[in-house]
Amino acid sequence: MEGYNRKKVAELLEITPQTVAFYANSGLIKPEVSNPKGRGTRRKYSKGNLLEFLVLRELSSHNIPLRMCKKLMRSMKFKNFDDYINENWKIALTTNNGEYKGIYVFTSKTITDLGFIKDIIKTTEPKSLLIINITHLISMLKRKLDRA
Repeated sequence: MEGYNRKKVAELLEITPQTVAFYANSGLIKPEVSNPKGRGTRRKYSKGNLLEFLVLRELSSHNIPLRMCKKLMRSMKFKNFDDYINENWKIALTTNNGEYKGIYVFTSKTITDLGFIKDIIKTTEPKSLLIINITHLISMLKRKLDRA
């Protein structure tokens, strides 16, 4: 596996190289192809890492606190794109009084007629609900990789 360096990741995903470095340095993303230590070494990221960057970009665009991002990134493994496409993965975040209170990951298999969301609303009493479609992010990433 060849992998993608910081500059290529930034270019493909329309984020800054500093953002790529920040996510790796803070432990949010661990480079899967090459994760050397020390000055002058270069990290290499996998396609799964690219999806992680997209998810983090989406979360940060909604001002999701870093602690919640870390919790999500630890709970999900973005290795095989097909698993996420076939099961229609989504992330739901609940807010109350402007603060994010809960983060939930679900698939088309775990949600039927929005019963899952109704349960979240009953238990957390959110003021609003944000849904992030991971399957859509994968499709977008595949198009970007095809054009690169």
